[in-house]
Amino acid sequence: MKLIFQKIIKIVLLVMFLLISLFELKNLQVFAQSGDPVIAGAGDISPRSNGPQFQTANLLDSINPAFVLTFGDNQYPDGILADFNTYYHPSWGRFKSRTRPSTGNHDYHTPGGAGYFDYFNGVGVNSGVAGDRSKGYYSYNVGSWHLIALNSEAMSSTQNAWLAADLQANQGTACTLAYWHEPRFSSGAVHGSNNRSVPFWDLLYQYKADVVLNGHDHLYERFAPQNPSGGSDPTNGIREFIAGTGGAGLYAFGSPIANSQFRVSTHGVLKLTLHQTSYDWQFININSQVLDSGSGNCVMGSAVTSTPGSGPTSTRTPTPPNLPSPTRTRTPTPTLPGVPSPTRTRTPTQSVVSPTQIVGSPTPTGNICTYFKN
Repeated sequence: MKLIFQKIIKIVLLVMFLLISLFELKNLQVFAQSGDPVIAGAGDISPRSNGPQFQTANLLDSINPAFVLTFGDNQYPDGILADFNTYYHPSWGRFKSRTRPSTGNHDYHTPGGAGYFDYFNGVGVNSGVAGDRSKGYYSYNVGSWHLIALNSEAMSSTQNAWLAADLQANQGTACTLAYWHEPRFSSGAVHGSNNRSVPFWDLLYQYKADVVLNGHDHLYERFAPQNPSGGSDPTNGIREFIAGTGGAGLYAFGSPIANSQFRVSTHGVLKLTLHQTSYDWQFININSQVLDSGSGNCVMGSAVTSTPGSGPTSTRTPTPPNLPSPTRTRTPTPTLPGVPSPTRTRTPTQSVVSPTQIVGSPTPTGNICTYFKN
């Protein structure tokens, strides 16, 4: 009788243990699902050596983002598939299944970006995670955010028309982020600002995008929200980040340009937490130090018809007749004759950085790049 009683006690305790474990597991799953999505990335990633790309990949391990974004020039010097497999794959390739890449000029040193597309889409496969081989641009949603990967190495009216249609079709999302390789604005001494992406900026600004991410200059720089002409625009502007810090040799800064708020030349990754109508950012170096951090609100409301704020007025290219109308489908606000249209409803936020962290020195820290200048 005593043995039977002991067995019953053991069975009851085992059942209770299993029930508690299942309850805790369920709670952990709910907690994991309830958190806002995190993305992380950088550009200019893998040299043809076992370099800092392994250290930045370790940062991605610790962040464990939902998606890894690349801002072009994934594999140096020429984007050859063999180099992708030898140097990129053991480092950033650990996150290949959740990587959403964009291409850069070095990725096109092989005709048609063959190595880049063969690596991310599959050898000879036309379409995949990196988009169609003939395009190299695509979009997807993460939570309440619409993310757009663009191709600054193949600018065309076709891509611009696709971007306009994509923005028009996704106006219901609360926030928009776009990323590509060559930045519109940069204080970098090697490349600097580039007019190549003006058509992207014009459309993104017109459709109220919030964040732009770039590489190309091998450094980290953050800008205040601004319009496509570089005018300060805390209400209507887009915030640009440059993070060409994935592992290739670093570049120096020139003189800071307008609206540049933070500059440092060191390897690291940019982490973004995507909230329902806002975002947080952190730039983390390979010593796991947060060098820059802050928060911003997403833009909501009807399309911009004027450019408030200081600085040059944006000269947006009119939408061609064959493109979808840019009128947003959110609740319209009536306008009166002679009264400017309502401005966007972003509330300016103060970035959480110490003034001593703002680096204007032209001397980069870490490995200095004396090659790959194009």
